[in-house]
Order: sequence, then structure tokens, then C-alpha cells
Amino acid sequence: ARDQYQNQKTDFSGTIYFKSTDPQDSLYYNITRPTSLLNGTDTFDGSMFKLKTAGLQTITVKSDSISQTSSGIQVSADVIAAFTLSVNTTTQKAGQAFDLFVKNAKDSFLNLASGTVAVSIVVPDTEVLADYNAPNGQPPILTNIPVINGAGSASQTLVKAKSTKLRGTSTDN
Repeated sequence: ARDQYQNQKTDFSGTIYFKSTDPQDSLYYNITRPTSLLNGTDTFDGSMFKLKTAGLQTITVKSDSISQTSSGIQVSADVIAAFTLSVNTTTQKAGQAFDLFVKNAKDSFLNLASGTVAVSIVVPDTEVLADYNAPNGQPPILTNIPVINGAGSASQTLVKAKSTKLRGTSTDN
């Protein structure tokens, strides 16, 4: 605890708690679980303060008589945990490039996330990857998708006239 001149208040003993601007925060010492300060000081483990919503957040320490708010804390999204893959049309022509889109990529706290989605072919147990090559042996051209703020796209080329299922996997986990 500090006075108005930022001197440590060694005569302060009382109950404090923390709150933040993050609606998803996880603050161990919150209004329902306050803690006590003795002689105006204590040390808190950083794991007791978890901010989960991307953007600028603050943490405030409060007691009955005083309150102090941190400067802004920039919280970034975590790695991509879920997303949607889509194409403009479901029928593609062998050898013609088409865009594959990643939409609504979010981290585990539902923030729009950035990263990379690797594209691969889902090969049934009764087949091998080479079954998706062109008759001349050329393999399909699958391009990883860079994702920024929840969205991205990359050109893909399938080379065999065959029903093909594509899979996207976040490579940032």
C-alpha cells in the first residue's frame, strides 16, 4: 500500500482484493476471496492473475479506503483452437486452383486468433495418399493457410477427378 506521494504505508493493515476490466479474468484474490496486508506489503505469485480476453486490460487493487489501477496490459490471443474451413463452391475441377478459406479461427478463450493452418487430404483406411495423384504421378498442391485475426485463405490444387476431403490443422499448438 502506498500513500498519495507513493511512499510505502507501513502502518496499513487491512483487507484488499483485485478486479480487472477483463470479463473472463481469473483473479485468485477477488471480491469474494480477499486477502490481508500486514504492514502495507505482500508478494503475489503471477499465476494468481490470469487475463484471457484479448485487448488492453487493467487490474485494480482495492481496499475500503484506497484503490490503485495498473497501466494498460496488452493481452494477446492464444493459439488457434478452433476454426471453420470453407470453399466458395463444393465442386472443383482437377488441375484448377481454388481458394480454401479459414474463418472464425479462435483461441480457447474465444478470441479471434492468428497462426497457420496446415492443409492435408483425409485418406480413408482403404487408400493411400498416392491415390490422389494425377495419372501422370503429379501430387496435389496443398498450401498452408496464414491466418490473421481469425481469417485467411490460400490456393489449393487437386489433380485427380476424385471425391476428396480436406482437413485443416493448426500448426501453432
